[in-house]
Amino acid sequence: LPIDAASLHQHLLLRDYLRSHPDQAKSYGEVKQSLVKRHPNDHSAYAGVKTRLINQILAKARKELLQK
Repeated sequence: LPIDAASLHQHLLLRDYLRSHPDQAKSYGEVKQSLVKRHPNDHSAYAGVKTRLINQILAKARKELLQK
């Protein structure tokens, strides 16, 4: 699948933010693991919650980026 520039930018922003905030990265991983346990057969529910989580992290990352 081709990745557009906006998707790539969001992916890199998330990656860089989590790399520079290990506590957030740990929390993100823990939430993902708990989602798999909570929704083992419901990919749509898993993806929906994970998307909201990613959007929250991206908002923090954007805010931090603007403050630099």
